[in-house]
Amino acid sequence: MTDATTATYTPLPTPTSIRILVLAPALPSSPEINCYLLPSDLNSDHNLFPETNPRPIKSLSVMYTSPPLPGKPNEFIVWTDTTPTQPRKMHPFQRYSALSYVWGDPSDPVYINLDGRQVPVTRNLYAALRAVRKLHAGKRLWVDALCIDQSDCEEKRVQIGLMRRVYEQAKRVIAFVPLEKGDGGRVVELVGRVCRAERLLRAEMEGGDSQDDEDDEDGDDGEDGDDGENGEDGEDGEDGEDHTFKVVPQTDDLELQLQQLGIADPGPTKFLERFGLPTVDSPLWVSWRRFFASPYFQRIWILQEFLSAKKVRFHFGDARLDASAVIVACYAIREYSEVDNRAYMQRRGEELADSGQPHRGLKRAWLMFEKRVIWKKCPAALAELIVLAGQFFMATDLRDKVYALIGLAKDGQEYMGHVSYEPSETHIKVFTRFARLLIEKGYAEELLRCSGISGSADRDPELPTWVPNWADTSPSVNPGARMVFTAQAGPARTASMRVLDDTKLCARGVVVDTIKATSERMFPVSPSQDWMDWIVATVKATIMIRDTLPEVNPMEIIFELFIRKRSLAFDTDDLPRLKKGFEVFLGQLSSLSRALPMRDKLGGGETVIMPRLEPLRAFFFFRDRSNRATAGTRFCITEEGFCGVAPEKVIVGDQVVVLDGNATALIVRDSGKGEGSYVLVGGAYFHGLGELDRLSTEPSRDIVLV
Repeated sequence: MTDATTATYTPLPTPTSIRILVLAPALPSSPEINCYLLPSDLNSDHNLFPETNPRPIKSLSVMYTSPPLPGKPNEFIVWTDTTPTQPRKMHPFQRYSALSYVWGDPSDPVYINLDGRQVPVTRNLYAALRAVRKLHAGKRLWVDALCIDQSDCEEKRVQIGLMRRVYEQAKRVIAFVPLEKGDGGRVVELVGRVCRAERLLRAEMEGGDSQDDEDDEDGDDGEDGDDGENGEDGEDGEDGEDHTFKVVPQTDDLELQLQQLGIADPGPTKFLERFGLPTVDSPLWVSWRRFFASPYFQRIWILQEFLSAKKVRFHFGDARLDASAVIVACYAIREYSEVDNRAYMQRRGEELADSGQPHRGLKRAWLMFEKRVIWKKCPAALAELIVLAGQFFMATDLRDKVYALIGLAKDGQEYMGHVSYEPSETHIKVFTRFARLLIEKGYAEELLRCSGISGSADRDPELPTWVPNWADTSPSVNPGARMVFTAQAGPARTASMRVLDDTKLCARGVVVDTIKATSERMFPVSPSQDWMDWIVATVKATIMIRDTLPEVNPMEIIFELFIRKRSLAFDTDDLPRLKKGFEVFLGQLSSLSRALPMRDKLGGGETVIMPRLEPLRAFFFFRDRSNRATAGTRFCITEEGFCGVAPEKVIVGDQVVVLDGNATALIVRDSGKGEGSYVLVGGAYFHGLGELDRLSTEPSRDIVLV
């Protein structure tokens, strides 16, 4: 947020050059911040290009303040990199740490000294600089707000192309997450206790049944037994296995209930809570929730900063902690906790800015943790990054919802020529331009699945409905769209599509059905938090199936919709564990066998049952899968009797279309602008719809999405 009138930047010497910020030392109590800029060429990094660049020599140098500061020392020491043959010559690549932080509100700035000039920075950046500076020596940093000339649109465009390298070549990334006094120390203590409990638990497991340990290592539960082979032929559901799901009577005896389900008792020592974890009402968990409620986990830029880094260290202001320890703790809680994080991440009556934010922050953090490993080994295309993260993270400049992901993408260089920060380039133009580019590259199905009018009510009317509203981060905006990503992209999949006047998408396809009925109760965005709402939505859907399609088994359809077995992302190896989890879920619904005829008791949000969740990983695995499949959707039935889940804004009379070359069903609505012109409501999933013969035999027609 530097101001061109107060900061003067020397042009960078090469296209691969960046600026390094030297932060002068000071006492912790000193409010004044002084810093200076040095050029550094990423292509001169000896570690990457040893044949063309000399090895840097770490040298102690003296920097002089310019101009001298009245009443202050005019020099300080700093470690710099010099060349081996000329010890007094600065190496063209200066090693550094990169600062990752939330910019904050630019309307209430604090001024610092940059190269002797007064420069405004946000209060959050000011706090970060004070927290990380040293007492006796200067510190080399890369800070986006200060190292990039924010007033130069062309420089910003070029530097965005280097952003991934900036974080990859940094010695470490300092993730500044300011917390209230004492919270940082409590997070450090909690992570230590969780990691210790995990080590003790695994040690006991290794000393017990080795088969259980092998199953846990592979991510599977030992209770699956021999069912692992039965899911291989799961596409048609005719593999000879009994698919009638059991409903087990509710009982307070966990061991008895597990025996009735045919699941081995996991034993009293298989949970972290048995090894010294603090109780759920401990102040340590309050600090844990505040950590994940931090705005840091909302920023889209953190994906690139976190995923590209060699090492990441969280800096809380009064404490520090390696990100690797946090990742281990989160994994241990997810895999071995008796309460599956629900009680740890949300407490009734707690004073937080957003009671759901810790849970959403953990979801974002877990996405970062998982993709840090996966995308380093196998980088993703821009289309996949946008589908997974574009509507999940926030950005101050809405154009960054796209631009921030380009540096991470394996095909990012193909899009760099389309990056522009000119004022005339509104986010509407940027979203539309990149949507068109992705469609041209064969990603129409992925794009349209997360497009449409569903989501928050403030969708800009100028944004075409076939363009995803990446500005919308409301949790209900087509969360199921991120469930599947088709890797077989290519021009052939979108050969019949063309963009007209940058506002209309013309495609060939078939109108296959019409919505006949929709459930009044929507599936909640997070069933782990809104469990009762999810139960009621499931019961409502079951009642609709029994009333409309009395000849079918409602539980078979519900199971299919919850796991999307026929979707491209389904792994048949997961089927046995998903079935076990579903059986546990049905055990929790057993008391509803009496409540199903009493429909009046299911209305008005009245609580009819309060299920007792058992600490079964199979159930949690099933619940997570079904959450991705149904969150933010509404159950519906078509005129031809297909059951499915569709975006929340689906209404009776909407039509179901399938575009040529795509497998995803889309919900569309007459736009009133002529025959064949539709508003896109969003992507949907219907049980058995893809098996219709006429999808391949009925002639296609023009379908125009506006």
